[in-house]
Amino acid sequence: MVSADGGELYLTTIHDREIAIHLAGRFAGSPGAGLIYQELALPLIEAVAPGTNVHWSSGRIIPDGAEELKSQTDGTVASN
Repeated sequence: MVSADGGELYLTTIHDREIAIHLAGRFAGSPGAGLIYQELALPLIEAVAPGTNVHWSSGRIIPDGAEELKSQTDGTVASN
């Protein structure tokens, strides 16, 4: 859904019960970034990993070591 509208999601870190996601592309810095976090990313992460502490960032500069998350044809998500 995010990539269909020109956005890009990156996994920047994942450790124990901590995960960091970065939003880039068309949505970086836009008012819609918060909506994507609150209404899309956070509920999905909470559904598969309840109690996970999620760190969220957005902007044009992608953090070092981040891996882009891409949707697969079967609806799953993979990192490059």
